[in-house]
Amino acid sequence: RLMVEAREMLGSPPPGLYASPADEKDVTRWICTICGPAGSAYEGGMFRLSADFPPDYPLNPPRVAFLTALFHPNVDARSGRVCVDLLEPDHWTPAASIRVLLLSLQSLLCDP
Repeated sequence: RLMVEAREMLGSPPPGLYASPADEKDVTRWICTICGPAGSAYEGGMFRLSADFPPDYPLNPPRVAFLTALFHPNVDARSGRVCVDLLEPDHWTPAASIRVLLLSLQSLLCDP
């Protein structure tokens, strides 16, 4: 599944979102970039994240953390870990994808 998602993200990424495996030999760790949405406090910024996928993905969510420091109520200032319901096992759905996740995080930057 991760290889399919990687091809989709490389072939037709949503505007302002980029994501791919950090290493072609290990598709379970991705590096992602979210461009700050226009009209938001983050406009003009480029924010890097890591996404670590568990062996049982998509049954369980990835662990996502911002690598770029930013102030946001849903981001732990020390670790960069993202705290949103979508990433909690009780709220995660296997129908979600890295594309859906990144779009959700980009939207979160619009409305902290």
